[in-house]
Amino acid sequence: MRTSVVVRGLLPVAVAGVLSACHHRVAPMTAASCEPAPAQGALDMNIAQLPGTYAVIFVATGGPRAGQTATGRMILRPQDPAMVAVGHPDTSVLVSQPTIGQLDLALEDVGATRMGDPMAANDTMPGVGFYVTRLRNGEVRGVVARVGSGSNARGMMLFDGGYFALYVRSIATDGIAGGWASAPGGTIGQEARGHFCAVRIADGS
Repeated sequence: MRTSVVVRGLLPVAVAGVLSACHHRVAPMTAASCEPAPAQGALDMNIAQLPGTYAVIFVATGGPRAGQTATGRMILRPQDPAMVAVGHPDTSVLVSQPTIGQLDLALEDVGATRMGDPMAANDTMPGVGFYVTRLRNGEVRGVVARVGSGSNARGMMLFDGGYFALYVRSIATDGIAGGWASAPGGTIGQEARGHFCAVRIADGS
């Protein structure tokens, strides 16, 4: 079953995108055009659709910048095959990082914590890392993205507890949507949270 990202006023690119080669034109994104996405079944999420370039909007619904928005761009690409597998202490699940990329966004505008460089392009410390959790039989149980090179560094563990995470609820041919949450380390009650919409403007390689 095909799903579409919930973005009012932005028709799915298959219908309304003005295509030039592999580039899609979309209308300006606003808080009114981005609604919280309904949960798509994890089994229906096509992880292979993630790579591409997206226009993004983050809406803050809680935290110090509640009611504010930030718009920007996210570029995603496949991770090096040798780097896809991620170790996990729970042997009943398999965790992978099939997609990495960069997020060009004024994080502070929505109260998100900067966990290193969100524009880092290094395979071992990417600015954005998508983590897929599967059962041993291959069933997808969840997709979460960490933002910031400090959150995605291989072989390193963060002790301060800070985070900026995207909880993916929908993956479609025209975009990605979900919720997000972020907080600095060593603090209580300062979590920023909200939802995001990412509309594809160019296909991945």
